[in-house]
Amino acid sequence: MKFAGMSPSGRIATRFATWLAPPHKAGTILKTMNPNGYIAPSATIYHSDVRFGANVFIGDRVIIYEAVSGGGPARIGDRVCIYRDSILETGFGGRLTIGPDSAVHPRCQLNAYMGSI
Repeated sequence: MKFAGMSPSGRIATRFATWLAPPHKAGTILKTMNPNGYIAPSATIYHSDVRFGANVFIGDRVIIYEAVSGGGPARIGDRVCIYRDSILETGFGGRLTIGPDSAVHPRCQLNAYMGSI
């Protein structure tokens, strides 16, 4: 996890770290091993204005998506955990903020359009 990150080499380092990690919520230990936190290799970040706080956990198959209709910013606070198969989306006029020490549990979907969440 020392070399983990969003770069291609960082994604490879992250994948190696996951091989020995415990499943589900026990895997959040990975977020403490790097100040940038942990973003699962299977997560999709398709957003031009997303900012992550320190020590975040983004689980398997999480999607953070910005619709082409001018989605607003997405802010993920410090020590936030977003568990597997969740979708966070911003669209026209919407913005999304998840405060520090919060959790988004498996298979949740948050869509921010025409307002803030």
